[in-house]
Amino acid sequence: MRGELVKAQIVLNDGAAVDDKEIIRHCKVYLSPYKVPRDVEFVSALAADRPHDLT
Repeated sequence: MRGELVKAQIVLNDGAAVDDKEIIRHCKVYLSPYKVPRDVEFVSALAADRPHDLT
């Protein structure tokens, strides 16, 4: 949709080391340009009560 931006919320596995630039670089290779996240947030867990409405 126009006017909306993609934001990625990522839960890292124990011991994983990755930064937001690596995530975006990977997405640019494998996703269409409009699906590439503009913002990356690392979280400890995803919201289980609203899986389709994460903020």
